Amino acid sequence: MLSKAFDDQVRYQAIQNPIATTWLVSFAQVSRDVPLAARYLRSMAYFAKKDISVSLLPAGEGEMERDEAINTLRAYAFILDRGTPDQFDVHRLVRLTMQD
Repeated sequence: MLSKAFDDQVRYQAIQNPIATTWLVSFAQVSRDVPLAARYLRSMAYFAKKDISVSLLPAGEGEMERDEAINTLRAYAFILDRGTPDQFDVHRLVRLTMQD
């Protein structure tokens, strides 16, 4: 779905699939800089998209590493807060992309 070219009257001809490109660059950066965050996102792709508990995620080396991974995913807007520190939602397009 991300690689399919859709007609877009306002997009420059030389620019193709900016959403897919942005996703790939962002996920590559997260994978390189915070590997646990990438592992979390891969795991979350198979959970329900809402109300995911931190307790369901793979263990890291400690609480600090876990917090860094979760905060990285929040910073990239891959996950969204639910109002409690231990639960969040995965953006539906992020989940769909990870499943694909």
